[in-house]
Amino acid sequence: MRVGAYSYIGGTRGENQDRYGIGPNFWAIADGMGGCNGGSQAADTAIQVISDFPYDRQTPVESLQQALQEANRHVYDQGTSSQSLRGMGTTLTVGYLVDNVLYIGHVGDSRIYLIRDHTIRQLTQDHSFVGELLRDGAISADEALHHPNRNILTRAIGVAPEITIDISQEKIALDDILVLCTDGVCGVLTDEDILEIVEANPEPNQAAKTLCHEADRRGGTDNATAIVICFLPPQSNGLDQMEFGLENRVESELTLV
Repeated sequence: MRVGAYSYIGGTRGENQDRYGIGPNFWAIADGMGGCNGGSQAADTAIQVISDFPYDRQTPVESLQQALQEANRHVYDQGTSSQSLRGMGTTLTVGYLVDNVLYIGHVGDSRIYLIRDHTIRQLTQDHSFVGELLRDGAISADEALHHPNRNILTRAIGVAPEITIDISQEKIALDDILVLCTDGVCGVLTDEDILEIVEANPEPNQAAKTLCHEADRRGGTDNATAIVICFLPPQSNGLDQMEFGLENRVESELTLV
């Protein structure tokens, strides 16, 4: 497989509060929130905790559940121990590949998409005010992109001592492409936009970079981060061959082992 990632501060933000982590069978993305320092620290902490967690391939669902709960506890404890960090939190979306099954742990409105046979499908559910309106049929997908309350989360890591975590799984096939992104990307670009950009840029580094810059070009006002994972067919050495090329790493970005 080949993996590319890119994180962009954007033209209107003074700080990049997005973070990501990448390992041989593990990808995570976090979008921090809360104060001038809180969002960055929340995202840093969440990525650090899940990176250090001792995952068990025999119990991937339980491992993900425990890892995200531990991340939540650490962020919550930091936020309640310092007045300057009070109220901080972060989204956290993790993909953990065991054999040919992707296990997903998810809190917030960052997303994982699956691209297969020239179609795109969102694998996560947005924990947001607008996400609930969309699921209830109260607004359209286009209205969701421009809704004034689209940044209000209904669930985030670190805002309460316990958190409900979405755990799901998806079988992965050769030639599949995964896209993880923060709402700085998917809050501006439609699903069809993301599909078109990724298919037009077969190199995952360039695909991730183009997603972020195109979101900014179309008026995005948030940090934008994307990870693109391409599962190669057998003639490209299959799932066992991995090639990394990461650009524009944020200062505390982690490479997982």
